[in-house]
Amino acid sequence: MIVSTAEEMNPSKRSTMEDCHVVHEQGSWGCKDDHMSCVGVYDGHGGRDMVDFLEEALVPNIAQELNYKDPTLMEHDNDILIRLERAFLLTDIQSRMAGLVTSGATVAICLIKK
Repeated sequence: MIVSTAEEMNPSKRSTMEDCHVVHEQGSWGCKDDHMSCVGVYDGHGGRDMVDFLEEALVPNIAQELNYKDPTLMEHDNDILIRLERAFLLTDIQSRMAGLVTSGATVAICLIKK
């Protein structure tokens, strides 16, 4: 549930808004755990390109990692932090392969399990 959101472009200092937020409620973002929600804030740097890429790629990569089940993996490979790390690394590799080298972002992601 979103109580409120706001943003300020501040056109006197920047020509585009480089930040965004995402809200994926449980059951709506590809995670097989129907009780898991994902919210995030992307703070773009040096242009909007990276934030636009993250809006499309990061959450699906997180869902893919959380959904992946392999009984042969070591116990620590099933840890949620390891899976998040892999999703971020995959997204970083994909962004470089897409030629995104002039902008970046700081990301805060929160997974909420009901």
